Amino acid sequence: MKRLWTLFLLCAALCPVKAKEPYQIKLHDYATAPTSGGGTTALVGKERQQFAVAMGEKTLRLQVQIPLSSPLGAKVKSRAYLKVVHQDKGRDTPVHDWQWPADYKGKVLTTEAYFLPGTHIISLHDGDQQEVLLAKRIIHVGEPMSAKADPSNITSVPNAPYDRKNFNIWTTKSIDDHWKPVGASNKIKAGSCITLFFDSAVKLKNLGMMRWGIYKILPNGREEYVNQKDQGVQLQEWRRLSYEECSDFASRGQYRIYLSTKDDADVHSGVNNKNYLAKTDLWVE
Repeated sequence: MKRLWTLFLLCAALCPVKAKEPYQIKLHDYATAPTSGGGTTALVGKERQQFAVAMGEKTLRLQVQIPLSSPLGAKVKSRAYLKVVHQDKGRDTPVHDWQWPADYKGKVLTTEAYFLPGTHIISLHDGDQQEVLLAKRIIHVGEPMSAKADPSNITSVPNAPYDRKNFNIWTTKSIDDHWKPVGASNKIKAGSCITLFFDSAVKLKNLGMMRWGIYKILPNGREEYVNQKDQGVQLQEWRRLSYEECSDFASRGQYRIYLSTKDDADVHSGVNNKNYLAKTDLWVE
């Protein structure tokens, strides 16, 4: 008996003990409600424990929620960093990331992400010391199935997540102090600069990095990839985004310009997917 007690004390002193992660990752249905201004606001949907892509959809959209049991600044140096990784055939592919400052005042860390069928690792880290793990969750998202099979397993993704009648992309020489395009035209000379200006009639929630995509229209109508640019949004709610492009319209022809979220573009392997916010055509002479 004494020998067993000695072994127990020795193991207690030397055997590693996995530290409990300070936060928990919760996943909810993505839900919205209309606002009086004609836009939408995010709601907290039903919490999910099982996941599957709805029939007719490619991805599952979920709201990631991490309740803060203690101030974020007590756990991180300057920022918390969340990442979502999709595991497929031995490859780890990042599909979403987000961060919050250490002085974040909210009680819940929240972001939205799209999930492909398969295994996903969701983890929260100290952004400056990513070996410091604050929370981790592994989920499996099932392939699309009929809603009749198991309704509790299905989270629908809307076919039209954006009301595009509120959005417009201008190709213009410049933008004035009142956010009006100056010298707007859908025709430019080859090799000249043009400002790409996205304008929304309603405020949009910050969904992370946005991605501009430029394609050239071939004679057979196919879109040929030219370039893309990721652009951050600093405000929690925003309406406008712009940048000047001087190199991608070097040759004559018809071009198509898209704007989408970076998450959508990564999940669907291109900006020109069904979830883009807006698009416009430009003729280069």
